[in-house]
Amino acid sequence: MNRPLSALLGAAALAAGCSNNATPAPMPDAGPPITASINGVFPQSVFLGRTRDVVISGFDTHFTDMTAVDFGGADVKVVKVAAASPTALNVTLAVDAKAKTGPRDVTVTDAGAMLKYVGAFSIDSPLGVTVQGTAAQGSIFSLKLVNKDFENPFDTTSTGGGLFGGPTMYTNLAIPVPAGVSLTIDSATAYEIDGTALVDVDAMPAAVDLDVQSGPAGGLVHFSAPAALTLTARGPTPLMPGVAATGMESKPFDSALYAFDGGSGVQIVDFSTTSPSMTAMPALALLAGTGHFADLINFGPVGTVLSMGEATHFYAVYWDNSGAAAYSYSVLATPTAANPVKDAEPNNDPMHANALGALPAAVTDGNFENRGELLLDHRHEGIDLRIDYAKDTLKNLFAIWTRPVHLRTLVEGKGKLFTYDGEKHVERKLDG
Repeated sequence: MNRPLSALLGAAALAAGCSNNATPAPMPDAGPPITASINGVFPQSVFLGRTRDVVISGFDTHFTDMTAVDFGGADVKVVKVAAASPTALNVTLAVDAKAKTGPRDVTVTDAGAMLKYVGAFSIDSPLGVTVQGTAAQGSIFSLKLVNKDFENPFDTTSTGGGLFGGPTMYTNLAIPVPAGVSLTIDSATAYEIDGTALVDVDAMPAAVDLDVQSGPAGGLVHFSAPAALTLTARGPTPLMPGVAATGMESKPFDSALYAFDGGSGVQIVDFSTTSPSMTAMPALALLAGTGHFADLINFGPVGTVLSMGEATHFYAVYWDNSGAAAYSYSVLATPTAANPVKDAEPNNDPMHANALGALPAAVTDGNFENRGELLLDHRHEGIDLRIDYAKDTLKNLFAIWTRPVHLRTLVEGKGKLFTYDGEKHVERKLDG
């Protein structure tokens, strides 16, 4: 019996597929072997001095609570490790306030295998620092400090301010600085501080770490910025008597340092600075021979000091707080010989007692107690000074000197120091 054509074709096809000479179909390529890896770290950075939870994600990993994690050094302490799943690890870490900033490798030891994610994580400063001016020996410059840690605003608790409150004092903000540097906070908000730095002539040139300490005692939050600014070394430009020294204000808030050495004898030295620029506000910070801002004598476009002779030294720091730049200026020191005070007769009884200006009084110190204050010694000849005359004279001298003035004398045989500071008269007993 004849078979249908379709059956014959099917049998032929089956026979062909079962032939010993047939070539088998190729298997699909399996690809490279699967290996475990770290594929993510979140967040990717943490600030200095902060404790933070970080999530590490992996591929084909077998994370457990015993998995070891390292963030590139002992300055980042792993406080706790908890496996959320075989491929997700929750890590609590504490960053030292002085940890090295910059990128870090993250290393995870998982099931005996060491997995490393190069540059996956970084340590950052929570403080942005901008210097305006010259950060050098014998300088004044401005600082802007920006808080980059939005979870921890600056504590701007303050006293004073307002119409009659005096200067604003930020009681819960402190910024320690090295010896020879003082820093004043001019204004502060939750995320920005503006300040002014004063650097003594003999301050140590070095990289300076800044640390804004915010909050009440016992609850301080640190905002560290390692090597935030560099104080450079510089020497003063000598001022010759009566000869103007010229300079250029190249950049806003730059400063320049000058020095003046006293000549022979007692001299009154007038300092001044001027500029042809209509926008400039040139000024000099006059410092005593220590070169310390704690011994500031005067700040302004003009100032007067008393030179006691060749051993007397003064420094002048040029600074313009207006922000003007690209202009020239000059600094001048003009000395004038001081005239001695002569006695006037008769002057040997209370009726004929003279005011201080006509009594034998000598200038003893133009930098009394290292503060740029004026001290005079009265040569007592048996007749006490009239106190009202003495006080009036001290007041007049203050108007010239612009710093506190003192008179040392005897009253009823006992030493006494009279002082006028521009606001009030003070009397003080002297030992001996």
